[in-house]
Amino acid sequence: MPTEEQFGAFLEGEDDALAADEARRLEYVRALLGDDVAWEKPPEGVEDAVVRDIRTAAAPHVASLETQRAKRESRWSARFVGAVAAVAAVLALVVAVGVLRGVGGYTVDIAGTELAPLAAGVVTVQETGSGVSIELDVDGLEPAAEGFYYQAWMKGDTGAVTVGTFHAREGGDDIVLWSGVDIDTYPTLTVTIQEEGAGSASSGQVVMIADLRNPTP
Repeated sequence: MPTEEQFGAFLEGEDDALAADEARRLEYVRALLGDDVAWEKPPEGVEDAVVRDIRTAAAPHVASLETQRAKRESRWSARFVGAVAAVAAVLALVVAVGVLRGVGGYTVDIAGTELAPLAAGVVTVQETGSGVSIELDVDGLEPAAEGFYYQAWMKGDTGAVTVGTFHAREGGDDIVLWSGVDIDTYPTLTVTIQEEGAGSASSGQVVMIADLRNPTP
């Protein structure tokens, strides 16, 4: 690489101070600096033109990046939509269960046994914050005679729990019973005829029966 002394000697006119190729490069630089155009003020808008040219040259790369980003967003959107669909399916199931066993309750059929072959009706079941409301609307069930009454039970594998008594001497509409046990554990509703003073145990004389897990279509 030439020294400062060699450059200085070349600039002072000593042509042999530098090697030929080095002298040519330096001569080219000196010619550029001596050109008046190099010192003129750039025309208006040249900066914008340069930026525009750079953007034009970079456009294919930007488009490629935009395409890659779009693909990533598309994959993310597909996963998001799938997640939303899964959540929607769960919510739909929750709503369906709520319709059957929620605010509006649900109904099941109740039928008479051989002891009350003409009896039939509908049971409306509604789960509340304090228990399960069970409303009977029954036709064809003879009113309990004096000294007798009807008793309703919820039964399951673990036993039976009484949910109320009635006599139906003024009709079988709007008989409201209450349960403090879970339907899934005690799914069968039965009605027995009981004798007053005979004790709290079931008489075993079942006059009506219903499956609380089988809603009416």
